[in-house]
Amino acid sequence: SGDFRQAGGGYRVDDLHLQTDRSEVRLTAAYVQSTAPATVTAHVEGTPLNLAEWSGIVPALAPSAITPTFTLDARGPVNALELKGSAADQRAGKIDLNVVLDLDSPRQGIKGSIDIRRFDLQPVTGDPALKSRLNVSARVDVSAPADRISIQSMSGSFSVTADDVAFAEYRAEHVDASGRLDRGRASPDIRADAYGASTKGQAVV
Repeated sequence: SGDFRQAGGGYRVDDLHLQTDRSEVRLTAAYVQSTAPATVTAHVEGTPLNLAEWSGIVPALAPSAITPTFTLDARGPVNALELKGSAADQRAGKIDLNVVLDLDSPRQGIKGSIDIRRFDLQPVTGDPALKSRLNVSARVDVSAPADRISIQSMSGSFSVTADDVAFAEYRAEHVDASGRLDRGRASPDIRADAYGASTKGQAVV
């Protein structure tokens, strides 16, 4: 159920409600083209969203065993579009997102933070080899030319902090990494505390 219409130099979706046996999603959104640049206001929530249920549309979701609840809000002009959201699943953990997107400049980019808590890749992917416990905070400020957006064309800065991390047979108490990205090539400074020892280093990726 819901209402979609063209109005006021743009488009609106009011209280779109999609419910299946295992999922429930609601969306309200407005896209206004009469301003320069265009603006977006949107709110979408899943209470919950069973990922495997949508494998007929996205086959890669078939092995997933998670049913997260999530919210995502978008607000602002397309050259400074704020995105704030969170997703949580009892088995897989929680992700919080707070970023600003520039989708309307010669260089398009993303700036902000992503926080991951108690994240386990095993129930997400269905692969026991990816059993993990990830507690990670990442900050990014990267951009790329609008006509050729890819990892290889991105430049900017990043920082990552991880605590109490486990992935497969690897463990780390604390990891810090920060650096620059130059056309897809990263040069991070890394400090890690693992197995009771500390190490520092610089890598080029």
